Amino acid sequence: MIRMSTMKTEDFLDYVKETKSKNTFKEYKRGIAKFCEYYGKTPNEVLELRIQDWISGDLHRKKRFSREVEKFHAWLIDKQGYAINSARTYTLGILQLFRFYEMPVTIATGSDVSKTVISTKDFVPTSQQYRAMYQAADNLRDKLIIAMGLELGWRIGDFAKIRKEQLPNLDSEAPISFELITEKEDIIAKSFLSAETAQLLKEWLATLKDSTNPFLFPSNGQGHIDTDTVNNALRNLADKAGIKIPKRKRLRFHCMRKRFLSECANLSVDINTAKILVGKSVSKDMLTVI
Repeated sequence: MIRMSTMKTEDFLDYVKETKSKNTFKEYKRGIAKFCEYYGKTPNEVLELRIQDWISGDLHRKKRFSREVEKFHAWLIDKQGYAINSARTYTLGILQLFRFYEMPVTIATGSDVSKTVISTKDFVPTSQQYRAMYQAADNLRDKLIIAMGLELGWRIGDFAKIRKEQLPNLDSEAPISFELITEKEDIIAKSFLSAETAQLLKEWLATLKDSTNPFLFPSNGQGHIDTDTVNNALRNLADKAGIKIPKRKRLRFHCMRKRFLSECANLSVDINTAKILVGKSVSKDMLTVI
């Protein structure tokens, strides 16, 4: 009989920490903790129950956690006061834990668990405001975060992990092609850098010439810059530039991705082309056409 001694929540979280973004790790860990708060069991006790349900051969019993996830989602909204998107995010932790051990929970089509709404929490600066933030930066790193963030439109997890060896030939004629296989969707982002950003990169790389750290934006050790550090830098730049972030709004790196896609729409760039530029998934049929 399968026992929880061979399957532990800690192993799943270690895998997520090593292979996914810091934000994904925190969301899954928090989601599992919230589910356990709701269910009144420890994470490994929940996992043990799922194992025994799975091997029981009893169809009704195997659907136990499908029902409990539905109830958990409703509890988050009705009893805990979470918004729809937050409730959806928190359910992913327990769902991915079960999926990791090949015991997936089936959520019915049309279930509230799968629903999301367009987030209104982000404060997306205008192009002029981003320019003011760039001008307020007093170091190369922060200038590069703005310049590259706006030109690439990548997710923060991909951006923070750029290695120096991944950079294209910065002496190429601009716009300089810069391609990357994205972490979240495992598809290629076909992006470009301007001549101005290439020059900034050359200056930045000169400051790293004696460093053995492989990352473009290194941490104090041999790792890459922390994503919280990037977001804090952006908020500091907004403050220096005199940009007021409305109450209950947030400024984060992802807002540059939104700005990039908004500018594509303003310039009538085909939506599928825009997705390819930032590494969002596109149907295989459309890839062939493009």
